[in-house]
Amino acid sequence: MQSKQETKQATPGVIADTLKRAAQDQGAPPAQALEMGILLATQQTRDDFDDTHGELTDEE
Repeated sequence: MQSKQETKQATPGVIADTLKRAAQDQGAPPAQALEMGILLATQQTRDDFDDTHGELTDEE
């Protein structure tokens, strides 16, 4: 039996919409929302990696 609330598939359109909403929540103008969303997600991924593995240096 499946729940009534289905999880959306991670299609490019759904991902783009999610990134846009996240950036707009942070105050990004609509025209730059996707680009800023990608930058926010990239920074969060880097921060998560650093938290888990330590910061990388230029030598690594």
